[in-house]
Amino acid sequence: TRSIERHIYIHTYNHIYHSLRFLYIHIQIYFSHTSFEMTITIQDIREKATRLGEHLAFGRSEFDIFTRNSVLKLENQSTEFERKVSEELEKIKKLVALHQHFKSETSNKIQTEDRESKEECAAVERLESLKRKEEEFPELVSKYQSRFQSISVDVENLHQQLQLEVEEKDSLLQQLNSKIFKYQDHLGLEFQRVGANHLRFCFSHVNPQNDQVKAHFSIVVTTTNQYELTECVPSIAPSLIEVHLKKLNKENNLSTFVISMRKEFVASLLE
Repeated sequence: TRSIERHIYIHTYNHIYHSLRFLYIHIQIYFSHTSFEMTITIQDIREKATRLGEHLAFGRSEFDIFTRNSVLKLENQSTEFERKVSEELEKIKKLVALHQHFKSETSNKIQTEDRESKEECAAVERLESLKRKEEEFPELVSKYQSRFQSISVDVENLHQQLQLEVEEKDSLLQQLNSKIFKYQDHLGLEFQRVGANHLRFCFSHVNPQNDQVKAHFSIVVTTTNQYELTECVPSIAPSLIEVHLKKLNKENNLSTFVISMRKEFVASLLE
């Protein structure tokens, strides 16, 4: 911008200077071709032209000074303008940076407020849920109390039923003991209680050739009140044992089962 303005002023100055010089030369040529009768007048005119030239030179000098001062002033103004423009650009940059910062802060604040709003909504929902549960709590307590009472009744019934089963099994064992005692001396029989609900029957005199030989078997009463054989020494054919167990569980005649098992032991040892 500054170089263009300087070029414009220089071009204007040169144009004015050359125009005045051209006029001055033509005036001199005109008066040089005039009649000799006008010598004095022409001399005066030449003197005036000289003075005009001096004035033009002075005007040129003044114009040069004016032009330089104007150019210098324009340069100063241009420098000042550039400085102000630079300052304004810096201000604009700061405003842009401030705008970006404000925009970022606003965005972060909006996101924070949205998150807090969501958290508040979630907290309100949880509070409402707790209030609903609090309202439902008496009903739930009543329901669980009723259920607890029902379970307590069931537990009491199971306890009574279990006691009855234990009493029945004890009664069965007592019956077994009383029946066994009848044949203990006659059959050389002894019995042992092995664990819960288990009885072991031990026989002697099962081998006429050797009184030291003994045999035994154990039975248990299951939860379904059925007899099961848990051990048998010496071993007897499983098919024979199955026949005797079926008969025992069907007729519930333990004496017959004990006599049959002793016979099987005697037969097995005589083979």
